Amino acid sequence: MEGDTGYYEQQGGADVYAQHDVYEDAQYAMEDNGLHMTAFGAQNNPKAQDKHTITRGWEKFAFPKAVRLLHETDIKLKQKALLTISELLSTGEACVQLINAGVVAALTECLGAKKDETTRERAAADLEILIGVAGAKGGGQ
Repeated sequence: MEGDTGYYEQQGGADVYAQHDVYEDAQYAMEDNGLHMTAFGAQNNPKAQDKHTITRGWEKFAFPKAVRLLHETDIKLKQKALLTISELLSTGEACVQLINAGVVAALTECLGAKKDETTRERAAADLEILIGVAGAKGGGQ
């Protein structure tokens, strides 16, 4: 219907189609937007996380962060990054993103950790997972 400026609104528990002119619709939209912005602004900021916390967050940030943490001198951070990478290696898409982030070179570097056997073992396990998932998903076996 050309020129129809109505919308459904809640009245007494039922959706009712209401006709309003363009000015009223714009006014309601601005008020709703203002209420939404006020509610969003009233929320608390997220809690600060411990420096040893690795979150999946948005995946495009998680992959480079996990690889970057493999170069840390802090052994706990490095081991958490290895564990995170193990969990992220569950899909072919994640393997591709980790490879693009430089995980192969970083894991290879971890294999040479002289003082930390756990890091070496986890790096080897992660490379094995990577080869297995990439081989299975990539068609090469």
